[in-house]
Parts: sequence; structure tokens; C-alpha cells
Amino acid sequence: TELDDRTPGGHPMHGLLDDEVQAIIDLYHHWGEIDRSHRKLAHRGSYTNTAQMTSGSTREFMALCGIAQHFGRPGTPTDQAWIESFNGHLKAEYPHLESIADIEVLRRELDVIRPRWNGVRLHAGIGYVTPDDEHEGRGPAIRKAREAGLQAARLRRLAYHRSTRPTTKPETR
Repeated sequence: TELDDRTPGGHPMHGLLDDEVQAIIDLYHHWGEIDRSHRKLAHRGSYTNTAQMTSGSTREFMALCGIAQHFGRPGTPTDQAWIESFNGHLKAEYPHLESIADIEVLRRELDVIRPRWNGVRLHAGIGYVTPDDEHEGRGPAIRKAREAGLQAARLRRLAYHRSTRPTTKPETR
């Protein structure tokens, strides 16, 4: 049908020149960990005046090098909702990360943040336990203990309020 995936067609006018190949490799080594999309890499090349290329030529080159990429389906932003949520939380809790331009500095900073993110910070999406607790099998027990504690606290509140009720009704005017 018209909407079936098809093998890309067409042929470039010429192959990539050696300096273009090197420019793409340099771009990938510099930005690849941040911008895995061939479109973003091509955009980086265009505004840094390092590699003038189209996203198609970058995609073809990355395929030749065996660099795998994954994209959500067009028009379905929920395909990547989990990473969008992660990015939103990370930016909100650590706003200084956005000002770091050097990839090595960013890697070191993320190495500092990672233990707190995975071992201390409670995550709503997994029932307010840490990822480490969940991965090590403690998540269900923690959630069960929390639920029991909340139920016990509720019963104590009810008992307290029932035992401290005033014996006479307040006067109304």
C-alpha cells in the first residue's frame, strides 16, 4: 500500500569526498553522544561551519559505518515519552547541566549525579522507590511496607479524633 515502508531509493550525484567523511566522523565523535539523530548532526555541521551536508548524506554515512539509530514514529510523540520525561526532570533538578558545553565536563558531572538519581531519589513512575531498590528486588516490599504504614497512621488518626471529641456540642447562635 501507499503507507508501507519502502527501501530508500535514488542515488547521490557523487559519493562523499574524503574530507566530508572525516568531517562527519569528527562531528560524530564530538556530538554523537548528545545528538544521535542524523538530522541533528547535519544541523550541527551546518552551523559550526565544519561539514556542509544534508541529513540524508549523514544518514547514509552512518549506515555505512554501522552506527545504529532509532527514532520514534513520525506524528507519535508518545513513543519517546519516557525520555522526554527524564530530560524534563533532569533539567528541572539540575539546571546547571544545560550550560555545560564541554562533553567531558558533562560526563563527569553526570557521573556525580547518577548515584543520587538511581540510589536516593524516589521515582513516581515506579511507586516512589529508587531505581536501585527496584532493580535489586526491594521495590515491592518497600511499597507494601509504605502502604501498611499509611493504613496504620490512618487508624491512629481516627482513634485519636474519636477519643478526643468534645462531650458537649458547641452553642450555635
